[in-house]
Amino acid sequence: MREVEVEKLKVPNDMQHSSTSVHTYPITTETSNMDEFACIERYIRPLMRSGFGTENDDAGKISSPNGSFIVTQDILVEGIHFLPNSNPALLAKKALRVNLSDLAAMGAQPHGYVLGMSLPQGVTEDWWKEFSNGLREDNTHYNVNLMGGTRHLTTRGLIEGEYLTLKYRYDLPEPRITLGSKICSIASACIDISDGLVQDIGHICRLSNVGARVHLDQIPISDEARDVLRHNPELIERICSGGDDYELAFTSAAENHTQIMLIAADLGVKVTKVGTIVAQPGVRVYDSKGSIIRLTHHGYRHRF
Repeated sequence: MREVEVEKLKVPNDMQHSSTSVHTYPITTETSNMDEFACIERYIRPLMRSGFGTENDDAGKISSPNGSFIVTQDILVEGIHFLPNSNPALLAKKALRVNLSDLAAMGAQPHGYVLGMSLPQGVTEDWWKEFSNGLREDNTHYNVNLMGGTRHLTTRGLIEGEYLTLKYRYDLPEPRITLGSKICSIASACIDISDGLVQDIGHICRLSNVGARVHLDQIPISDEARDVLRHNPELIERICSGGDDYELAFTSAAENHTQIMLIAADLGVKVTKVGTIVAQPGVRVYDSKGSIIRLTHHGYRHRF
């Protein structure tokens, strides 16, 4: 905690009869040590009105005589969700797709979107052209339209640095819109994995006051990733808690398994059973020997 002194202004002679005072205002540079989910639970969720929200933190539900409308807003932040000097076309597509992924988790079909941007000064016309082309391609691919939006210019200069090529799935997540709409009637809960598998499963478990048993060897990962894990077993935590997957994690009764697999096969989407819901709260990950894997990190959390 530090005190900031306010300098007393020089008062003209004809005003010296007026009383003046000097105040000090405490300003703290310490962080609150609260993460985004604690802030949502304490300050944001109590503001939700009945009939205008859902139990899903990432989307809101508006009911009308013509049906229900799902509204969502997911923001990308440089240095967290994308790297400086990322390809503008891929950045535009990712910004749209992560929001479509929220709709997929709600079993909703996308209709349109608004665009909000905060940009540094010095953005070139070539950047705008590539960004626009990227959005145009995904507008067609997902049959959605831009309905409006806004932009803000900041005074921070563009960050210089070597361009880094990101992995295809990191740049271009594939929102499972059709799968979400097909399983919404038989899935008891569904969430898109944006902050980490264990953490996001924990969100849907917490709402029902239950837990989950997740089997590490059932989590679908590439052969290359398995080879890396064999030589670097400490990276197991990255598999369980890494974010930006934007795949769906959902629960359903055992008798629906065959129907779910038929839907997945028809869509050409691989669906894998990774665990079971249990009565004991908390998400626990087990290795192939049935031992609990102790995780120090469950997923990404914004800190304030």
